Amino acid sequence: ILPAAPREGIVLNLADQRLYVFNSETASVESVPIGIGRSAWGTPTGRTEVVRKRANPFWYVPKSIRAEDPELPAVVRPGPGNPLGQFAINLGWPSYLLHGTNEPYGVGRRVSHGCVRLYPEDISRLFTEISIGLPVTVVDQEIKLAWVGDALMMEAHPSQEQADALEADGKFGPAKPAKYEYQILDAAGSHAARLDWQAVTRALDERTGMPAAILRIATGPNSES
Repeated sequence: ILPAAPREGIVLNLADQRLYVFNSETASVESVPIGIGRSAWGTPTGRTEVVRKRANPFWYVPKSIRAEDPELPAVVRPGPGNPLGQFAINLGWPSYLLHGTNEPYGVGRRVSHGCVRLYPEDISRLFTEISIGLPVTVVDQEIKLAWVGDALMMEAHPSQEQADALEADGKFGPAKPAKYEYQILDAAGSHAARLDWQAVTRALDERTGMPAAILRIATGPNSES
């Protein structure tokens, strides 16, 4: 299910830890997993754009990161020891990048200092497709909703707090997103009375990220209009 965001350029959803690239010429979308900023180093949300692309980038280590690890050099040259991998894409937000990684196990986790990590094979492919000036939208949507045929489908992903707990302890406690009922009712529209709220609660408790039907419209000669 796609995030509720402009379907143009690049869209990142922090909650599902995925990057979406929309191709206006083919009316298609490509999605790849990402790694994002950990607690206290969170990846920001909002609108920006691609401002620079670098192959075999140098990593100019920020002072804040060197303060954490004084043994780091001021500059890391391209090569297998470079955390940026083989490709880096600078955004309009200073110090925030889309980049590859020399530690692929960090993709799908909240372990970076705010930058967005991609698998080496994904950044290598997308690097040629992504152009300077391409708009970038970053959202944090725990719940995603979409009609698929006669069913309203819902995905529920861990919140940032739950993701931190999962990273630290391997489990997380229950939580309900603010005003989630209104979001679901709005998506259901005139069919809201048929919502399966037990399915909604189950999805919110489990946060598996798998689409689940929370409403089905009966079809056939004996169904209600």
